[in-house]
Amino acid sequence: MTPPDTNPAGVRERDASAWQGTRHHYPEESVAHAALDLPLHAWLGRFTGNVSPAALALAWFDWSLHLMLSPDKQAELATHAASASLRWWQYCAGAAFASQAAPVEPLAQDKRFVDPAWQTWPFNVLSQGFLLQQQWWHRATRSVRGVSPHHADVTTFIARQLLDAVSPSNFVATNPVVLET
Repeated sequence: MTPPDTNPAGVRERDASAWQGTRHHYPEESVAHAALDLPLHAWLGRFTGNVSPAALALAWFDWSLHLMLSPDKQAELATHAASASLRWWQYCAGAAFASQAAPVEPLAQDKRFVDPAWQTWPFNVLSQGFLLQQQWWHRATRSVRGVSPHHADVTTFIARQLLDAVSPSNFVATNPVVLET
């Protein structure tokens, strides 16, 4: 038998056996050089609810850059903002003079504003302004050409979470149900 160095078949056999025994190494597998990384990532995970700030930043960057480069979408959002503002002002005027304009209906699963106390002034005006903002942000984070579907989903989700955090239903002074209680 010839040595593997001079026999092409032997070289192939040796390479194949070496490949089968080789294990790919990934940076995450080794903790040798992670004395600062691991505690930082553990703290960051607790602080952010295990959501990667890098993933959020990438999704926001993808969305914001494509929105910046979409003058038609910007015009659509500006038109929607103007019509929503006009609708809100009409609702406010109607609420002041007891001739209610058609309210914005929340999504079917949104039960925050179903209590009749939300239909009294000033809570009706607050809830309507919030629902109009929610609609605008949904429109702003969806259907932006060029944004990856995953990033659009992430951006929409984060916008909805941030809006929900400042909902009038979350504060004692702006929630009639809590005030009555």
